[in-house]
Amino acid sequence: MSDNQKKHDIPIAVRHLAEKSHRQGGLATPEYGGIDSVDGIKAHQKFVHSLEQNSHFYDLILTELTLASDVVWQDFNFQLKGRLDCLTVQSDRLTLYEIKSFKNDPLYLPKDGSPAHWAQLIIYAYLLKHSNISSKLLEQNADCLATYESLIEKEEIELILVYSAVDKEQVIFKKKKLTWQEIEDQVFLSLEKYTKYILYFIEWRQIRNQSITKGGFPFSNVRKGQHELMRHVLEAIRNKDSLICQAPTGIGKTMATLYPAIKALAAGYNDKIFYSTPMISTREIAEKSIDILRDCGYFLKSIRFEAKERICLQPDIFCDQTLCPYAINYYERLPAALHELMPEEKITPDKIQQVSRKHQVCPHELSLDYAEFCDILIGDYNHIFDPQAKFERFLNDSNLSISLLIDEAHNLPSRARNMYSAGFSLASLLLFRRIIKTPSLNLAGEFQVLLQNLEETIVAFTEFSENVKKAEKPKLNPFFSNNESKWLIENNFIGVREKPDFLLKKLRILSQDLKDFLDRQKLFEGRQEILDHWFELNYFIQVADLYFNDAYITAFKLDNQMHLSCFLLALDASKYITKSYQKKHATIFFSATLSPLNYYHKLLNANSENYPSDTLSLTSPFPSQNILLATLTEYSLKYKDRENTLMSISKFIFDATQKKIGNYLIFVPSYQYLSKIRNVFLKYFNKSNIRMSFQSRNMSQKQKDNYLKKFDDFGQKVFLSFAVLGSHFNEGIDLVGERLSGVFILGTGFPQISPERELMAQYYSERYEHGRAFGYQYPGFNRVQQAVGRLIRSENDVGFAIMIDQRYESPEWRQIYPDDWQVQNFDQHQRLLEEIELFWSDQI
Repeated sequence: MSDNQKKHDIPIAVRHLAEKSHRQGGLATPEYGGIDSVDGIKAHQKFVHSLEQNSHFYDLILTELTLASDVVWQDFNFQLKGRLDCLTVQSDRLTLYEIKSFKNDPLYLPKDGSPAHWAQLIIYAYLLKHSNISSKLLEQNADCLATYESLIEKEEIELILVYSAVDKEQVIFKKKKLTWQEIEDQVFLSLEKYTKYILYFIEWRQIRNQSITKGGFPFSNVRKGQHELMRHVLEAIRNKDSLICQAPTGIGKTMATLYPAIKALAAGYNDKIFYSTPMISTREIAEKSIDILRDCGYFLKSIRFEAKERICLQPDIFCDQTLCPYAINYYERLPAALHELMPEEKITPDKIQQVSRKHQVCPHELSLDYAEFCDILIGDYNHIFDPQAKFERFLNDSNLSISLLIDEAHNLPSRARNMYSAGFSLASLLLFRRIIKTPSLNLAGEFQVLLQNLEETIVAFTEFSENVKKAEKPKLNPFFSNNESKWLIENNFIGVREKPDFLLKKLRILSQDLKDFLDRQKLFEGRQEILDHWFELNYFIQVADLYFNDAYITAFKLDNQMHLSCFLLALDASKYITKSYQKKHATIFFSATLSPLNYYHKLLNANSENYPSDTLSLTSPFPSQNILLATLTEYSLKYKDRENTLMSISKFIFDATQKKIGNYLIFVPSYQYLSKIRNVFLKYFNKSNIRMSFQSRNMSQKQKDNYLKKFDDFGQKVFLSFAVLGSHFNEGIDLVGERLSGVFILGTGFPQISPERELMAQYYSERYEHGRAFGYQYPGFNRVQQAVGRLIRSENDVGFAIMIDQRYESPEWRQIYPDDWQVQNFDQHQRLLEEIELFWSDQI
């Protein structure tokens, strides 16, 4: 390439460059293994604080100094950016510090410091030389500006790697003095190594962009609503905004979101696409949509992620990186594994496992490393939103613009509440004690402090459980600092809107003791069990320290064995959902069921008043005459009335399904009700022309498949299939054509009343004045929407959906129906039966 030809701009973070060009060894090293972000930050702060305490030795101390510069190397213009941990100015020297946290014995640290860490610090030195930080110096200490300018021109500079222990008061220093020429040479060596890594990606991106630019929409016809959705998606991506869209079945929303996002890749509006959905079947649909585009000439690299525990090749020591053979020497084996994957455009979990087994590398880490070369990532919500599992290397990279496509978005608020909740139990404490006291360990007095702290915590849990059993406020509170808090006390449950500070103090000590124990005891029976529960304990502490706010409660419950568990429950995770994407990545939330839209707007965008998302509600593309949508308000399905109306409702369902031979789904409020209606139908309506099927609790995947397979038989007998509203069969199943002729929804889908739900309703009453709606009505109505959505799956489908409950006649229900719902209300079942008969006669 000649000098006047345009060079490739490569934005890159300093740390990323250093690690990709110099990282060695395995996944677990003394400075990385098992250290969470909180401990790492504390280790950094501890060292900086020690410097500041001795500030009289320095003219200036600067911390967290952002540095950036362009560096030209061969055909590339690398746009380097990073944050230097610390810079000190003294009269005779300029010193740069990179701080790394470690644990365990410092003898395990690299003798001369990690090559990747030195590379990172050297690149910072190069950037400092080529950056103008005069304004920063003037802001901090104008008197030392001249000193700095003279020192930066000296022939050499001092660099110090600081290894700060997280588990003890210990700091290890590794020092170097390098000339500016040596620094420049090593920076260009790093760039040379990285260029080999990135070259394939650059060439691929050119081929990809050419194919995208030339490619058109893969279908000859654009469906009703599809063009409007694509336009809104592209606009959101271009402006790095968010869109919340209700797109009914039949719009073709998978392609309508993927296609504009892919077009945006070639236009430079985004660097990657992350298609996120909680259902494996929907991920496979996304893969098939990408396959269709490939068949039309698009070159696209995609990877579908699987949960790390499902693809783990060493489950007996799951995620113990110090012992796992697939983690040891990972970085030495990685290049060969990546090389084998490079020719592939479509990577599945099976392919990742196959290559990982061949090259002896961790499948989960290989997935992440290969994903850096991919255009489209397909995975679960937790890969974006879960603080324990999110792909931070992509989401937190300021040089990457990612389009987040969040399918089935009605599920995200409840999933996110679970992600940001944590629990810990007396059962875990008893497990710790049982294993640690095993005679074969022969610990003698070595861990007496651990055992003592463990016993004290067990006693505190046991004593508090007595208060929960008696459903009374504890007189002497071992867990909270504020005894004046308002408590919600019910049978086997105590809840309070306060953090359990005293309990957390005990658990932090116990966690540290257990970590020391695990670090020193590497091989013993039960180690993995302790490790699993220790991870739970650490996450409980992390939630308390980082996330617990006024949208949380602390709840104590007794399990079936009367063991006490403590939960930190997120009532509303909208703040953390929003923080994951807003002002970072264009985000498209979409689903067929997002009514009422303003409710989901608040749950998906905590800043909806100041930074509102674009909202879009599309109507069904299918003919309205193909569906009879009705409410029957003659019968009450309130809990107190269910016994009285059960027989009448059963008789109505039987009569309605006799109007046409077909397959029918009957959704009932609970398993208890399912048992009762099952008895009624088997006793009174078990006719020769009827087949029946009933959902059972805890069905295996094979049982679920067999349940659905029964819908493949149609046209000979009436088939009645009963399921619980809100269960597995409520969404994500396609029963096209004659496989389904009608749906009955018994009740309003209200979640079961519980102390947690009551506290949630109380919280939303305080925030939005719609507590009962947010806590019960709207989540229930989503279940109803999903059940209705099982019926019309294609333009040729025909059938009826009947919602049965007196509550449907009230305005508070009618006002939240989707705009395209043409609902007829009937207060007498006989009139509805006549309408059903007329509906079927019109279809002939």
